Amino acid sequence: IYYLFITLLMIRVEYFNWIRDILYRFPLNSQGQDYTCLGKHKILESLLKSLGLEVRPRLCNTDWKSLCIPQEILKIPHTDNLYHVYLEVMIEGRWCRIDASMDKGLRSKFPLIEWDGFNSTELFIGNPKGMIYSPEESNEKYAMARRGNFSDEIEFYSALNNWFDDIRRASF
Repeated sequence: IYYLFITLLMIRVEYFNWIRDILYRFPLNSQGQDYTCLGKHKILESLLKSLGLEVRPRLCNTDWKSLCIPQEILKIPHTDNLYHVYLEVMIEGRWCRIDASMDKGLRSKFPLIEWDGFNSTELFIGNPKGMIYSPEESNEKYAMARRGNFSDEIEFYSALNNWFDDIRRASF
């Protein structure tokens, strides 16, 4: 039983790392893959549930200006308030918060979040600046957010994608 526990723990961590290290990107059209906090956690949620874990999405409010986004990008018209999606996983009777949002190529600007498969992680946004929604409200907003895309503010999100690419290139 101990071997099985360790194996499942290692698989949790491998799934987390795999999803975390998918390049964080905004879809710029309806065919684009969503590799933002929403899209990445949607995939991770399915993987962790396949291991028999109870998983639920959680959302909090934040804004772009509280992150380390360059001013020239923040000057591009956009909606500043946004939801940040992370997951909670039930482990040994307690909900653990995990955030696999930002890939390791962005570690020079954002924290590289590690998960031991057992305890909570920090959130890439630090402490939420706004409201943390209840599990029920999070489920409702998560379902609505799945239908969105970023094409209505394409100039802003395209600039963010390019900036992320520049950070990755500079770190190698």
